[in-house]
Amino acid sequence: MRILLVEDDPQVSAVLASTLVNQSHVVDVAIDGQQGWELLQFCPYELVLLDVMLPKLDGISFCRQVRAYKQDILIMLLTARNEQADRVLGLDAGADDYMVKPFDPEELIARVRALQRRGISSAPILAWGKLRLEPDRRRVTYADQALNLRPKEYALLELFLRNPQRIFSRREILDRLWSLEDEPPDEATIKAHIKGIRRALRTVEAEHLIQTLYGQGYGLSPQVEEPAPKADRTQAIVAEIWQQVKGLSFDRLSVLQSAVKVLKRGEFSEELRSDAAQNSHRLAGALGMFGFSEGSQVALQLEHLFESGDLTDFHEIERTDELIQYLQDYLKVQDQAKTIEPKFQAASISGTPIQARVLAIDDDESLIVLLQEVLRPFGVEIIPLHSPSQLWQVLNEIQPDLVLLDVQMPEVNGFELCKAIRASEQWRWLPIIFLTVCQDFQTQSQVFEIGADDYLMKPVVPSVLATRIFNRISRLQVIQQSAIAALQHPAVLPSL
Repeated sequence: MRILLVEDDPQVSAVLASTLVNQSHVVDVAIDGQQGWELLQFCPYELVLLDVMLPKLDGISFCRQVRAYKQDILIMLLTARNEQADRVLGLDAGADDYMVKPFDPEELIARVRALQRRGISSAPILAWGKLRLEPDRRRVTYADQALNLRPKEYALLELFLRNPQRIFSRREILDRLWSLEDEPPDEATIKAHIKGIRRALRTVEAEHLIQTLYGQGYGLSPQVEEPAPKADRTQAIVAEIWQQVKGLSFDRLSVLQSAVKVLKRGEFSEELRSDAAQNSHRLAGALGMFGFSEGSQVALQLEHLFESGDLTDFHEIERTDELIQYLQDYLKVQDQAKTIEPKFQAASISGTPIQARVLAIDDDESLIVLLQEVLRPFGVEIIPLHSPSQLWQVLNEIQPDLVLLDVQMPEVNGFELCKAIRASEQWRWLPIIFLTVCQDFQTQSQVFEIGADDYLMKPVVPSVLATRIFNRISRLQVIQQSAIAALQHPAVLPSL
């Protein structure tokens, strides 16, 4: 909580400020009423601790003036006056609480917590899904597992939990969590605190709860729930699409088998390595989306071997061959088990209105076909980009609401395309989601650093992807509407 302490006694203010800072509050100190009012105009305080006997502008007048302008800020009066008439005067002026000096600092902390619970944006326990923060105990848990956070990380997470639908810019985070006496941190410092929160959440596999919106700031990721009514229908769609495009996966497997035969003859080239790695990558992504998770993992192992293995080593080649043979047997068994459920009828989804147009940039044709079918019932139209060289032309033609990108593609990788879009004056606002089989933390970090809005790993539940798409679009609309409103109705505080 950011607190304004208006107190003209330097000894009292020093003790109170130190006590509050130790509780992870951010405290600014004003030595008279005039200075306090000026600070209030520039900083988003949630609580004012206010002495009554102040020079330039007394506490009672200060309190009345604040209430005439701002109703939702909490005010606690601090004074040596203990007469009932004085307490009544202070509370009638708009104070939320009244403490008589001298008092125990621990009692002040308890009173602040009580006011915090009473505040508009406060709650005894802050929750977001399985994430819990208990302000009274300064305890953070996820699924009942305790998380260790540094003081600033705790304060930052509390800020997000108290404002779960907001995205905070660096400027807003500075205003909330750093006092005016502190040295303003740079962007790298705030990023380090965000990484610290994600690092703690990673221990419980929940780092996805913190999101980065390129050019906007940081906040909580949306809560996602799987809508059950569409689950059976989605499975039927996946089964049908597999029957239509499974030939592509078996063709890619044949490419890998041919590559191993060439390697066994002692013929090696970088072109062969690149081609085999690319086919392994596509195979991993497609198999994952069709529900063949074990096959996807084997394909990822093959991709790693073709990318960085010693393809001249006999034992490495034999290992690669064994994995390919295992994958072939696995796919044959799974293909026989994959049946089409008769309950699915294409006509049952034909009336679903299109609510989002998404440009999908992925070189895997089978994946594009699958996404088009499984996302159509959710109102998402997938439009493929067949050649990255046509990016700007297609963007202007279809005016998409969002771009879906893979990391690895033959002509140009997803990183370069993301950078190009973010560098475009016309399209830099466009939400970008990466959908990829890459699981390493370095890739995920790089994705957000270059400006992506979200990152999902294949396989992904269709409803989850649809939810992420709509969330990004709706957040963009809220940001745009807020910006327009701010320009039309700028807030101006009265001056004394």
